[in-house]
Order: sequence, then structure tokens, then C-alpha cells
Amino acid sequence: MADETIGIVGAGIVGLATGREIALRRPGTRIVVLEKERAVAVHQTGHNSGVVHAGIYYAPGSLIDPAAFGDADAFTAAVDATLGTLKGLAAADGAEGVFYPGERSAAVSVRRAEKGVPVAAKVWRELTESADKLGITPPEAGSQG
Repeated sequence: MADETIGIVGAGIVGLATGREIALRRPGTRIVVLEKERAVAVHQTGHNSGVVHAGIYYAPGSLIDPAAFGDADAFTAAVDATLGTLKGLAAADGAEGVFYPGERSAAVSVRRAEKGVPVAAKVWRELTESADKLGITPPEAGSQG
């Protein structure tokens, strides 16, 4: 029987799952979950599938073996076909289109690489004022480096 208390910050899926796992592995351990909200899973956990899609399932240093999905060319063709079907769907009323995960972020990344990152006027002013105080010449607004 363990004679310890472990505190966990956050009563979302990760915090509660961690507490459960500790309780199973170390019987007798007192687990205290600290949560600022009045209920569990109020934030992100309560707004998604409740499944954690992270590398915590894999041994440290391991990689996912693409061969586990079958032949690389067949897998790529299957993914391409799935994305083609997805992109062929009608967009919801008022939506700009149908997007797969990461598609819009990738487009923003390309746009920012070409045109720069937008900076609010107030932030730009504060940055240039700080640069002046430090004797640094900031790039011209709208320039690319």
C-alpha cells in the first residue's frame, strides 16, 4: 500500500486518465485532482470525441511504421481516393468549402511564407519602439526577410 498523495492539475481526459492509471498501478495512493471549473471535461475534452490522439501510446523513441498500413503505394492511393471523395462533397450552407484536417492551416502557412505574417498596428508600434530602445533596426512593414 502506497503512502503518498499525488496531485493532478486538470480534470480533463488526460488528467482523469492519468489519475485512474496511477490508482490502478499504485493501490492506496491518494490522488487529488485540482480543477478550476465546477465540472470535469468543461474545456477541450468536452468539445471533442474524448479520444486523445497523441504519441503517448508509443514507446519512447519509436516511430509509426508506415508498412503497418500495407503497401505504401496502395495506402497513398487509398488516402488520395478518400480525400477526393471528401473534397467532392457539397459544402454546408454558408461554408467556404469542405476541408480535411490541416488543409486550412497549410494554406495559411503558404500565404504567410509568400506575403508575411500579419501584425496588428498596436503590436507593430510596440515592437518598433522596443527595437529603437535596444538599438535594433526592425524590417520595414510589408518586407520579407
